[in-house]
Amino acid sequence: MHTVLLVEDDVQLACVVRDYLQQNGFSVCRQVREDFRGAIIMLTARLEDVDEVLGLELGADDYLSKPVRPAVLLARLGVHLRRNTNTKLQEEMIKVGGLEIFPERRAVELIGQPIHTTSAEFDLLMIFARDPGKALDRADLFKQLNPTETYNFQDRSIFGFHA
Repeated sequence: MHTVLLVEDDVQLACVVRDYLQQNGFSVCRQVREDFRGAIIMLTARLEDVDEVLGLELGADDYLSKPVRPAVLLARLGVHLRRNTNTKLQEEMIKVGGLEIFPERRAVELIGQPIHTTSAEFDLLMIFARDPGKALDRADLFKQLNPTETYNFQDRSIFGFHA
């Protein structure tokens, strides 16, 4: 489970939000993982193997059951911080002007400053960055972004949407 700073002057509302996040830790992980490339460590009272496996399969990088032993938590945090630091130094980077794209982390930086992108924006940026200067029409972009979808020439979008 994530630690979240919740600033709310309504104590009752803060408790409701806290309880909701605690009860829905797996779905929060699934939703956050799509756009968040840092380490996700679940701290939970759930002790079953199936819960740990589910948490890891949904995108958690680590899973610790409560009560957490502080020394173990600190050691695991250190491992994740080292892994993320080493990955950042060794991973492939695509550089276009002052823009740096890190495909493995799905991260973008402009002159060293992080740029937030949605998953779809990142995918589109990667298409252009891998082939700079290449002209692509809407049908080409659609096919690269949605390989299993059929392109509708009357639709002006490039992202397929599932109902």
